[in-house]
Amino acid sequence: MKPLWEFWAVKTARRNVLVDWLSRDKPLQAKVDVTLRRLQFIGPKWPMPYYRPLGGGVGEIRLDEGNVEHRIYGYFIGKSFVAMFGHSNKKTQKQAIKNAKALKKQFSKIPPPMERYDV
Repeated sequence: MKPLWEFWAVKTARRNVLVDWLSRDKPLQAKVDVTLRRLQFIGPKWPMPYYRPLGGGVGEIRLDEGNVEHRIYGYFIGKSFVAMFGHSNKKTQKQAIKNAKALKKQFSKIPPPMERYDV
C-alpha cells in the first residue's frame, strides 16, 4: 500500500530540524518514526491524539512519553507535512506555538529549503 502522506523537514546547517532534534535521543527518534509511519496511512484528516491544528495554517504532531509531551510543529503542502521544529518543554509550549505561527507566516512569503524525512 502506498503512503498517503510524505514528511519534509526544514534544512539546517547540519541536516534538517528533525534529524538535529532527534539525534540526541534514539528512543525518541524511534517513537517519532513509528508515529509518522502510522500517520502516513491515515487520511485525509489526522485524528487526536496524533495531531492538533493550531490555527494560522500550523499544526502539531503530538507524542507523549512518560511525563514529557513532545511536539513537532509544521504545516501541510498538498500531501506533505513540513516540520519546522520539534519541542519537548511544556513550560514553553505557548511560546513554541507563537514561534510556529510566525515561522509559517515567514515561510509563506519565502519558502525554506527542505528535505524529505524518510521514516
